[in-house]
Amino acid sequence: MKVVRANEIFYKSFNLTAEETEKKHLYSLAKGQWNIPRLRMLLEKVIPLKKEISNFEIEYPFPVIGHRTLLLNARQISRREKTTPMILVAIDLLTMENRIIKKIAEFSEKEKQKVGKNLHDGLGQSMTGIALLSKSLEKKLADKGKQEFKEAVNITKLVKQGIFEISRMARGLTPVALEGVGIVPALAEAAEHVKSLFEIDCIFECKEEMITLDHQCKINLYYIVQEAINNAIRHGKAKKITIRLGRHRKEILLSIIDNGLGFPKNIEKKGGMGLRIMKYRLSEIGAKMMIHRGYKKGTVITIRCPLV
Repeated sequence: MKVVRANEIFYKSFNLTAEETEKKHLYSLAKGQWNIPRLRMLLEKVIPLKKEISNFEIEYPFPVIGHRTLLLNARQISRREKTTPMILVAIDLLTMENRIIKKIAEFSEKEKQKVGKNLHDGLGQSMTGIALLSKSLEKKLADKGKQEFKEAVNITKLVKQGIFEISRMARGLTPVALEGVGIVPALAEAAEHVKSLFEIDCIFECKEEMITLDHQCKINLYYIVQEAINNAIRHGKAKKITIRLGRHRKEILLSIIDNGLGFPKNIEKKGGMGLRIMKYRLSEIGAKMMIHRGYKKGTVITIRCPLV
């Protein structure tokens, strides 16, 4: 449980230096302020039991910086065999603002799932019933007048198209593909969904046949891509979007590139709620994001996420 390294934000937030932190036992930092029994119990299960810590909230009176509320996520980092195992710990200082953002992100996800379920179970089932009646009518008219039979066939065809679109929309709102076959087919399906729904050129590129991610990472990356696409269409007026997914060493590399109007200066400071929710999701999985202008126009979002 010795600290290998921490970032500058950690040092500033907890009034520590690299010399006081690196190579020091976690529980001895700052005169034992991290020696929190519940945290010890959870962290010490990560490596032997291959456990993950997800959204563990701590309220603690730190001696130097005062009472703080923290949100912790932790998981083991994959490394070569016969090397010391490592744990990546992501810490969020929960201010009132990012508490609200967290609730909005959770609410947004629940609402998407609710709408997707209602589309599939409600409207989708009703349309399926209409399709069965239409098919039955089609069979009855097969030996009747030619024109009526053709109209019945066309009705069945249109109803089936409607069912397909409802199913596609429901899958876009609730990414069921993530549960079954993973992030690669889910993002490919999302690109097809965007292409058909908004009639823009949306391409998914991935040279890897299989990228295995834990559920938390898959869900957050998927929704980050959705938010980036929504911003590109709504604010950037993009006509072409490319989603690229790959793997480099111990990281997942994800890019969303569009040919839209670009982004305003100081976007990191002026970003709206969508960008803040993206940052919240990134913090959930210990990922980093860079936003910059495209070569000619548009926006390029690059995300680096540690592979575990």
